[in-house]
Amino acid sequence: MDNIDVNGNSRIDYEEFLAATLAYNKLNREDNMMEAFKFFDVAGSGFITKQEILVRARVGPAQELVSAS
Repeated sequence: MDNIDVNGNSRIDYEEFLAATLAYNKLNREDNMMEAFKFFDVAGSGFITKQEILVRARVGPAQELVSAS
């Protein structure tokens, strides 16, 4: 709570709440974007090629699960 209670009044006001949730949401979005990038980066090279995009556009996660069974 001390990290969120910027003015030190032992209460979290709206601005402090908003700042804390925006920071959390930013980290959460970055994690989601990294997962999406890894999904397209089939070879794990750190780059996404046109071929990898084409592969993922044709085969989504649901189709992969069906193929694996």
